[in-house]
Amino acid sequence: MTIYRGLSGVNREVKQQCREVGGVNREIKEQHRGIGGFNRKVFESKKYLYYEGEERTTVTGGWLNRVYATYGDSGSYTKNTNSIYIVASTSLSRGETGICTQNRIDLTEYNTLYICVLSGYEGYYSMTRYDWAGYCVPVITNTYNSGNIWDDPVKQELNACRIIGVNVIDIASLSGSYYVSLMARPQGYCTFNKIWLE
Repeated sequence: MTIYRGLSGVNREVKQQCREVGGVNREIKEQHRGIGGFNRKVFESKKYLYYEGEERTTVTGGWLNRVYATYGDSGSYTKNTNSIYIVASTSLSRGETGICTQNRIDLTEYNTLYICVLSGYEGYYSMTRYDWAGYCVPVITNTYNSGNIWDDPVKQELNACRIIGVNVIDIASLSGSYYVSLMARPQGYCTFNKIWLE
């Protein structure tokens, strides 16, 4: 860890960490102090929550629990070698179904959630409510990480994943630690192989 102090009143703290053969995880934390007491903290990193079969258990605790929305207790998920497949019930009344982290994830220092979708079907909403449509939708909760998470007092749906490929979801306004779920829409399904924060 190195701290730089300059004449401009800027303190910069840089911390770098390298892991894995052939791969680099780089974490940079900067703090700026300026005239007038203005403080700004910038944190840049790439934190994987799931990577091609690796559940990143030191961060997530594993993607272990099936979750559903209100009456969705009939969908399922399958863990493949390098991806996870989630499918909601074919019955519209059963709602969303998905999978959730075992641990809360601190989202405070991150601006963006990335989800790589390999395949999917948007389900019922693709034909009726395009503003709700999507192959899957990330949901954050604070209390519940299994069963009916729609009862969670701070449940929040984030923007749905609408493309096959990397979906970019803004989380800059979020602060605090949450369970992170990924849920297929009613009558739909989704396969994903990467989820990360930056």
